[in-house]
Order: sequence, then C-alpha cells, then structure tokens
Amino acid sequence: MLKIKTPFIALVFLGLILTSWGSFAEDFKVQRVPLSFRPGPKLGVIANALVEGQKLPLLVDTGAAGHDLDYGIVQKLKIHQGRIGSGSTPNGDIQTIDIGTVHIQIDGTPIDLHDTITVKNAQGGLADDGIFGLISPPKLAVGKLVVLDLAEPALYFVKSVPKSIPQWLRSNFKNVDFDEVARVPAAPYVEIVNVETKPFGPLKMTLDSGAVTSYFYSDAQFDLSNPVTIRLQKHECITRMAVVRPTSAPGHQNHLLGMDCLRGKILAFPPAGDSSTWIGWPRK
Repeated sequence: MLKIKTPFIALVFLGLILTSWGSFAEDFKVQRVPLSFRPGPKLGVIANALVEGQKLPLLVDTGAAGHDLDYGIVQKLKIHQGRIGSGSTPNGDIQTIDIGTVHIQIDGTPIDLHDTITVKNAQGGLADDGIFGLISPPKLAVGKLVVLDLAEPALYFVKSVPKSIPQWLRSNFKNVDFDEVARVPAAPYVEIVNVETKPFGPLKMTLDSGAVTSYFYSDAQFDLSNPVTIRLQKHECITRMAVVRPTSAPGHQNHLLGMDCLRGKILAFPPAGDSSTWIGWPRK
C-alpha cells in the first residue's frame, strides 16, 4: 500500500507546487492612480500631479506621442532644456525642446515621465485652460500594461504584462466588453486604428483622449446634418460633435477619434512592440 500511495502523494504535491508556481508567475502588481474629469464643458481627464513640489493639472492624452510640460513651468522650475526638435499638432507645426525625464507624483504614486518635451510659443496652448502639460498613457507602457479608465476615471499600471491581456481585462472589468484592435504601424506610441465610418468610409484614426471631439480631414462635401457613425469591430459610436477640416488646414491631418466617442470607455495599452490595443465598451 505504501508503494502505491507514495507516488500518488508525490504527484499531488508536485501538482500543488506547479499550481503555486503558475499562480506566482501570473501574480500582478496593480497600481491604481486616480484622475479627475476636466473642469468646465470640455471633455477629458486630468492628473493632478506634483512636479518639483508644485501641484499641476496635466491632461491625460492618448493622442500624444510623448509627455509634454508647459514651457512657462519649465522656465519657472529651472528644468534643463536640451536638444531642439520638431512636431505637429492639429493647430500646426511646433518646435520641441527635450527636457529628459520628469519625476512626478499623482496621489502619492511616483511616476517617471521619460523623454518629456516642452514647446515654446505653442499655438492654442493648454495653459489658457489651466492645464500645464500632457501625459501619454501609451508612453508609460514600458514593461507593464497601462489601462486608462475614462469612466471612473483612473489609470492602472499592471506589472508584469499579463500573458493573456484579454483574460486579465475580462477578470477585472466584468461589465465591460472589450474589442482587441490591431495597431496600425506608425510612429512609436501613436495609437492608430482602422475604423469604418459613415459618411467618410474606411479610415485610420488616432485614439485621442486629448481631443474634445473627433476630427476628420476631407475636401469632399458631406451632409453633416446627420450624425457621424464610427465603427470599431463590433461596437460603434454615433456623434453629432465631429469636426471636419479641409486637407489644407494647418497641422498633421490625422483623423482623431476624440472624447465624444471615448468618454466612458476603457483603453488598455501594452508596450509598444505589441500588435494590439484594447477598447472596452460598458455593457448596456
């Protein structure tokens, strides 16, 4: 009897070890960082960040390819200014200045904003609205999954990246239906996805939580008395807030999927090398 039980007990013990190791391998450290809705009528969310001892509201902007800090604040805090570069916004081309890594805290959580820039003499600056910079969630997704909850609102940092991101999302956001959306190859940290629209047809649009509304660039004449429909896989947004600009308008001419469609949704960003991102739609 002993010879029969011993292998059985050994197998059970081995099974417990493997189960425990598997649980440990998928044991995630999750940090929740609270955000606030943007004050006033403009849609968006902000992080009330502590920067060099000063509390500053920063716009959480998934359409930004990197982090940005207001030039006046950079001067006031005497932050080192480095290499000069260039970029573009819907308001036109800009000259950028690298300021390196900026250390901030949001609700006591320390966060490093790597490769931050500042913009001198920017057109249509955020400071007029009391916002002093941008945080790019995709840029934060280095070695971790970053989840932006635009309903709560909050940021979640998940370390390490789950082996099955859809399973982790389903387990932690039970009343949300997620679309896995392929990232269109583009500049790093720029979240561009394929969508079907009416009346503009198939387009590539940037997921842009920093845009109050969705933007389209077209010289064709459309009857916009009807709402614009934007479909991502099995879900769609219907908006009457969309703005149409001519292709000759200043700026980058990227179609933007803005907060008129993204508010209330959950966006999940794995590190830049991953081929997918996830958009969560609350179940009705």
